[in-house]
Amino acid sequence: MDTLAGTALAVAAATMFGLGTVLQAEVAATAPAADALRVRLLVRLARSPRWLAGAVVTLVGWALQVAALLLAPVTVVQPALAFTVVAVLVLAWAMTDERLGRREATAACAIAAGIGVVAALSPARTAGHAAAGPLTAVIVLLAVAGAMPLVRRRSVWVARLLPMAVRPSLPNSETAPMRWKRTPESVAWL
Repeated sequence: MDTLAGTALAVAAATMFGLGTVLQAEVAATAPAADALRVRLLVRLARSPRWLAGAVVTLVGWALQVAALLLAPVTVVQPALAFTVVAVLVLAWAMTDERLGRREATAACAIAAGIGVVAALSPARTAGHAAAGPLTAVIVLLAVAGAMPLVRRRSVWVARLLPMAVRPSLPNSETAPMRWKRTPESVAWL
């Protein structure tokens, strides 16, 4: 029962976050382009009751999120906060001239359904921790899956993003063997 209440509070928090975003975006969109990246833009926004209302609504969302975390596990609350995307989509459509297409509506329904599945299948809230072995395996698997698009042969991304003690020197031709060399950047990581 607590998980259900926590999930409902998390969805309410996400809705408040979405409402705050839409309210503030509406006001910011009407600001003159000349004020962009200037302090006077922040002063102008802070004087707008609608923008301030968006900030207050966001603070209410934070309070609801804390309440949700008191009732449901973080494994339920954090995914439920993804409902912010759905809230922004629906509220922007209802309050502004934003279009809501079939693709967006389908994605919103998928997010809402996913939140329901996570809440329904989540374990009870406990103060214990998972065993280190399975948790480490899942983290490593997710890290490898996330890095897969970056790991390509002769990838510039690999050379720039993955700190290694050595990195391959790119060969001049396709048939030349890969050579490894120490670089000043790689020594800095040690």
